[in-house]
Amino acid sequence: MNNLFFIVLPYISILVFLISVIKKYKSNDQSSNVESNKATCSSGPQFFCVGFSIIVFGHLIGLIFPSLVLAWNSNSVRLIILEVGVLGVALASLFSFIYFVLKGAQGSLDQKSSPKNTGLNILLLILLITGISVSQFYKWGSSWGVAVMTPYLRSLLKFSPDISAVQTLHFAVKIHVIAAFAVIGILPFTKVFDHLFCSLKNKS
Repeated sequence: MNNLFFIVLPYISILVFLISVIKKYKSNDQSSNVESNKATCSSGPQFFCVGFSIIVFGHLIGLIFPSLVLAWNSNSVRLIILEVGVLGVALASLFSFIYFVLKGAQGSLDQKSSPKNTGLNILLLILLITGISVSQFYKWGSSWGVAVMTPYLRSLLKFSPDISAVQTLHFAVKIHVIAAFAVIGILPFTKVFDHLFCSLKNKS
């Protein structure tokens, strides 16, 4: 099962994401798709998007520049500031996400909800909850996280997967990682991606 979730799933999710993005850019009717999604762009959950983007950016910094994060965390005050700051952003993102999901559900009681959008909402909820839980019960994740995840992800990029460290992690951490890869795979098929694509298209 570890091979399935930490080797097969990551490669499939990333491949599906890349193929979907390329197809979307090359689509002949892309301009009409962008026009049809202007309402989504203007009414999307902006607060959640900003908060979630900060979290993703922070994770990327830790994965790309682990030595920088470890150097910052070498000072206990800076470590606490980082951990508390990330927790605050994560909680704000979770509450705003729940608010917009409930608001969207109330506004579409007479409409059939897309299974893919519902699936993404569930995965994002799992991702946020497990991330917050891990930060509370397994302290200083910004330090041990980069020490474990950076070598693992780099091994995937080198097409020589090494899951020896990842498979020993606590169950909640594993679920967090699995949910993250699942989000990458399903994202291009949802309205959230249309919103992000529309925003980038309008800025270009």
